[in-house]
Amino acid sequence: MGTLNLGNTGTVNLGGGASFTGGTSGFLANAPSGTIIKTGSYYTGSGSGASTTSSSTSYYTININGSGQKLRNMTKAGDDLLAYNKISNDSHLHINVEFPTYLDSGSNGMGFRVRLSVDGGSSFLFIPDNCTGSDNGSNNSENSIWASWGLNGYGGHTADHLSCKYTTDSYTANTDTIRTHTGEVRIYFEGKVHTSSDTAYWLSYSNSWAKAGYVYIEEVKN
Repeated sequence: MGTLNLGNTGTVNLGGGASFTGGTSGFLANAPSGTIIKTGSYYTGSGSGASTTSSSTSYYTININGSGQKLRNMTKAGDDLLAYNKISNDSHLHINVEFPTYLDSGSNGMGFRVRLSVDGGSSFLFIPDNCTGSDNGSNNSENSIWASWGLNGYGGHTADHLSCKYTTDSYTANTDTIRTHTGEVRIYFEGKVHTSSDTAYWLSYSNSWAKAGYVYIEEVKN
């Protein structure tokens, strides 16, 4: 089979305004807006490395370093720190999270949020960054779509499943910071409870009740 080689950034013009332009990392650089140009996935594995139990009302890192973990188009920058190689300078990321949860005694709620770095871990952004407002300081959303008074609970012991999608396109303070970045993007996850009378269990409840989670990344052309 023949090969048409136009170099790393060659363009094939098809007429009618349609063309194919190659990106330096082997993707369609001029793909239509909304096109998924790369994906990555992470299976956390199970066991003590993928289990966090806490009654802390301050945010802490959720352990995702289980036994049997599996990565696709991603790497690890730390035990609980994922790394994704962003290939386009005009794209944003969809971060899909699937984590089993349990809240005891469930008198209040628990919270979850995503942290992201594009400078090698020197600083971490909040995704989204503008979800903070509240008339009541104790109920502040703290840069989370799942504020600690909004996830699970309020009806007693609660076994549930956190299923959500975050997008870096919702970062408002400096949208271009993420959109134009290429190379390593580091991601980790944080949790908390609203009041210390509750205890949050993330992923595995115990070694006898081992569970696992998934993280999916989609890089989407802007």
